[in-house]
Amino acid sequence: PWWLAKLQREVGVGSDGGSRPLALHMTRDPTLYRDVLDLCDKLFDAACPLDVREEASMAFFRRLLKRPDIHRTEPQRDDSALQHVIEFIRAHCTESLSLERIATEAGLSPTYLVRSFKRRYGITPHAFLTDCRVRHGQAALKSGGAIADVALECHFADQAHFQRTFKRFTAATPNQYRRVT
Repeated sequence: PWWLAKLQREVGVGSDGGSRPLALHMTRDPTLYRDVLDLCDKLFDAACPLDVREEASMAFFRRLLKRPDIHRTEPQRDDSALQHVIEFIRAHCTESLSLERIATEAGLSPTYLVRSFKRRYGITPHAFLTDCRVRHGQAALKSGGAIADVALECHFADQAHFQRTFKRFTAATPNQYRRVT
């Protein structure tokens, strides 16, 4: 969200420091589809230099953010409880966190939390928790942690579960990631 918020400010959309939710979740626009395919070609081309991939990503999202239909037009809501949830999950991602515990911490019902979190951020609190755990795992692997130890530290059931989830989120196994970084 911080990366997207920065780009939104660059193109003149939003200035409150946070990212503004996107309205477009599905489209049949052939131009946008080709743009996504072109971006993917660059991102997944191992021979493409990193700076070219980064610039292609930024150029794509700058064009996307300038579309008139891209942002939600719903009224502003007080998202302070959701921001607290984000901070709480980040701070406690290596602990056992149930939806009920997160909801209690935010002072919301579990059902309302899931609906409002998904509406605001486009993912569920559980998906965000998993992402935080994978990011924590990335940092631990960079520091030289053993994969099995990192898996347990990040509160995955076992090393195999960590490896499957890590690969799904990063397109690399923990061992591949550790060798590259």
